[in-house]
Amino acid sequence: PTTAVRIGERYQARGPFSDLKQALTDDEDIECVVLAIPGGIGKPQRIAEYAQVDGVRGFPTTVAELSAFDAMILSDVAAESFTEKQLQWIEEWIGQRGGGLCMVGGEHSFASGGWDQTPLARMLPVEMLPGSADWVPGETIRIAPELPAVPHPLWTLVADEKQNRQIAETFPAIAGVNRW
Repeated sequence: PTTAVRIGERYQARGPFSDLKQALTDDEDIECVVLAIPGGIGKPQRIAEYAQVDGVRGFPTTVAELSAFDAMILSDVAAESFTEKQLQWIEEWIGQRGGGLCMVGGEHSFASGGWDQTPLARMLPVEMLPGSADWVPGETIRIAPELPAVPHPLWTLVADEKQNRQIAETFPAIAGVNRW
């Protein structure tokens, strides 16, 4: 969950996105904009620099503004957080402009988040049962990647190959899963 602490007229936000944003922006060629939806349902709020809740801007308000982005990560966000028009923009942004979409699981992701009733359902690499409550809280799974001799760049976490394999073997367990 995202933690928001009121500081004067602004909110200081720290959440699961914080470490990912830091890792992405360590690369000077990557610009990262975070929109947080505490609790997974509601309107996205832009997290400005220094983890301050902007309170002014949320999801892009025009197709042109959305077109400035290359990729979007939806993590534990319900479809109802977006208007029908925004969902249409996202579908066109992916299908016609080549925007990248990554949906990460959670209580408000996939069918449990109502995504099975959106145009994006057919773009996701899973089959969701309509109206399904696919979130299973508390079930624990362990990720145990079997890296090939030459790992895909996605699995290259550090330059040292031996250390990289050790890191991959120690991924923490995940509590709660989405089933399809």
